[in-house]
Order: sequence, then structure tokens, then C-alpha cells
Amino acid sequence: KEEEKEEERRAEEASPATNEELMEQHVASMRGLLSKSKRLNVHSLGNYTFGVKVVRKDTEKSNAKGARLLRIREQYEKSGGIARRSVAGVCVVNQHGCPHVLLLQESTLPPGAQAPDGKPASQWERPGQHFSASTSTFRLPGGRLRAGEGTREGLKRKLANKLAAPNETNEANLRASFDVLDQLATWYRLGFEPQMYPYLPPHVTKPKETLEVFLVELPEKCYFAVPKTSKLVAVPIFELYDNAEKFGAVASSIPHLLSRIDINLETRENTAV
Repeated sequence: KEEEKEEERRAEEASPATNEELMEQHVASMRGLLSKSKRLNVHSLGNYTFGVKVVRKDTEKSNAKGARLLRIREQYEKSGGIARRSVAGVCVVNQHGCPHVLLLQESTLPPGAQAPDGKPASQWERPGQHFSASTSTFRLPGGRLRAGEGTREGLKRKLANKLAAPNETNEANLRASFDVLDQLATWYRLGFEPQMYPYLPPHVTKPKETLEVFLVELPEKCYFAVPKTSKLVAVPIFELYDNAEKFGAVASSIPHLLSRIDINLETRENTAV
């Protein structure tokens, strides 16, 4: 009995944890449980160089409305009903102390079409002059995997294909490299339609496409280059949040996915924010 009283007395004397301490313990435990990756180092947008690269006409694909869905349908039928496997990368940069996500803004005008200023696609001199809400769409960089290709290896290949500059035009010799970290989400295309869902309903046994989204860490410095019909934009997470109408369901979900990641924002002076 004396020992029990002594334990009770010590417990009463021990100062209880404050709400702030309990919250810090909770956040630390959640990060340990949910995030398998290392701390995400996010570098300043000013560290990166952006340019334009020439794409062979025989490899250029139309981003016109319906063209991509038509390709998915044709591939699905040609493969005998095998779902298209796609991957996408969430690349984050720091601007004004806020995480920004790199998205490809792609023109939805068909090849040879005229922009609102009346110029045909062949005469567009720089990215951005023909982009507007009605003639473009936003997408995470990535693409379709090859048969039997691993998701991480395939994502690195697609990111290099979409964002990296050709060696002969990389004057600063800043080769883009991509460190693929956690898988953040899986999305499903149930039919040949634009909408994708972060779950597979019980009545759907054969989705037409699966999209796996991964967190990607960028190097401290590199040179990005995209085709003339695309533009690489850095969108702040507060603009993405709850904005599926403009950016689509996949991109607008990124702020939720990043909320569990320990993000280290670095400035150009290499000091953490």
C-alpha cells in the first residue's frame, strides 16, 4: 500500500504535457507512420533555368480535347482490354517561402490551328503567348509506361523526356535529375472520359487507365526545357487547393497529399525557411 501511495504521489507531482507538446508529439508520430521518404528538400525557383526544345513532328502528340482519350481507347482495344499504366511526378519548388508545384500547361489547340492572336502554331515564337483558360489544360509531368516497365524507372524516363533539355542545347551543363520518393496516390479512369477517381468502385473490374502519382525531389540546380506547345509553370499550393475546375481533380488534390510530408524550404542562400 505504501508503494502504491508513493507512485500516486509521484504521478501527481509530474507536470502534465501542454497542448502544444501533445500536438508536437502527435505530428512527429504521424510523420513517422505516414511518410516513408526522407525529408523533402525544396529549392528556390530562382535556381532553375527554363527553355524551349524542338520536338520531332513524328513524335509530337496532339493535346486537343478528345485526342488523348481517343489514344487511350485505341490502345485499350489494341491491347485486348489491358488498362493503360501511367505515372506522374509531383515536383516542388520554393517561391516567396511557399511550396509551388510544377505543372505542364499544354495547348489544347489542334496542330495547325490558329491562336487567339491569329497566328498558326508554326509561327508561335515563345511559350505562353497562346495560352489561355479556353485553349490550354494543366497536367502533372509524366506519361504512359512501357509494357513490363517499373513505375519508378518509367517515371524517371518520362520526366527526362518531358522536362530535360537535350545535351547539345544544355549550355549551362545543368542536367536534370529526378529522385523518385513516396507514392502519394493512385487514380483510376473508369471509362473513356476526362474524369478520374482516387478509388475503384466495386462494380468496375476493368479500369481503362491507372495513374500512380509520386513525390519527386529535384536537384538543387538544373535546366528545364519543354516543347513550344507547352509551358512549365509553378503553381502555389494555395491556388491548387480546392480548384479542380481549373487544374483538374488530380492536381487540386496535391495540397492534401503534401500535408503529411516534412518539407524543407531552402532559399538561394541554402538556408532553410
